[in-house]
Amino acid sequence: MDKISVVAAAIFSDGRVLATQRGYGPQKGGWEFPGGKIEDRETPRQALAREIREELALDILVGDLIGTVDYDYPGLSVSISCYVCWICGGKLTLREASDARWLARGELDSVTWLPADRELLPKVHDRLEPRTILCYGDSNTYGYCPESRRRYGEDIRWTKRLARSLGEDFRVVEEGCNGRTAAMRPEDHPWKYGPDFLIPCLNSHKPVDTLILMLGTNDLKTVFCASAESIAWGLRQMILSAKEFFSLKQERPAGILLVSPPKVLPGIVDGSFGENFDAGAPLRRRELAVLCEKLAAETGCAFLDAADMSETSPLDSLHLSSEGHIKLAAAIERKLKEGVVSWN
Repeated sequence: MDKISVVAAAIFSDGRVLATQRGYGPQKGGWEFPGGKIEDRETPRQALAREIREELALDILVGDLIGTVDYDYPGLSVSISCYVCWICGGKLTLREASDARWLARGELDSVTWLPADRELLPKVHDRLEPRTILCYGDSNTYGYCPESRRRYGEDIRWTKRLARSLGEDFRVVEEGCNGRTAAMRPEDHPWKYGPDFLIPCLNSHKPVDTLILMLGTNDLKTVFCASAESIAWGLRQMILSAKEFFSLKQERPAGILLVSPPKVLPGIVDGSFGENFDAGAPLRRRELAVLCEKLAAETGCAFLDAADMSETSPLDSLHLSSEGHIKLAAAIERKLKEGVVSWN
């Protein structure tokens, strides 16, 4: 049986790898890592750079060898050497392939690979970073515990529970800050003003695949005299700023899940935070939830009302109970898996 040596490119970009669909020959329709045969007097890296330029109109930097696979097709034996590659020029143009997709770590099995290329997947998988989910919020994202007045453990916090449920293909970043606001700037602690830190935070963790935004409770404090409309306006500006950042600073957009805050219970005025909130706070939170749902629809975000999916502790009428964290983690996981937050 004839045996040929070919080279393949695992082209990485922004946390994804490029797969192409064979557009010709006996394996037409199967998915593979692009590449081709080594010609006379070519090194494997030279051959790979030439093949990618010819097939995809891309200039690439060829890195280290991921692995080599020997596979016998009917009437043909191939030895495929796959290299880590990065784009350094050109614009993706399909000259021979019928389709191409950028696949994240958890999407490698979403296409039908040619048998030889499938054997390379474990090593490619290990080179891909997990998708990043950034949870940006206040003390209910930080995990403030109304019983201990400290922080819930990792077995309770909704962010950590979400991370465990989603598994190794995802990285869940906790960015909760006690007292953080969405629209009102705290004069005593201006660094808790949410819009100021959002873009630096996104930049620190890019590429971000999903932004989960849950803010607004602290804006209900009496010191701000803020209406639900003004808080929703602040959230709108944060969403628009995030979208602009994604379009300018990432090679792909990110999904945004807007979560309206958990319930503020009527007992808030008699609890440990009573000096900060008045009796109208529960109503304004409900009004904010309605506005957040409209805002999400207008800006193309997914939406979840935490009040419907969690429980607030009666101990302080403001922070999630342990059961509330557990329920919220499950609700957010369902929302992500419904596919309403686009990763394309």
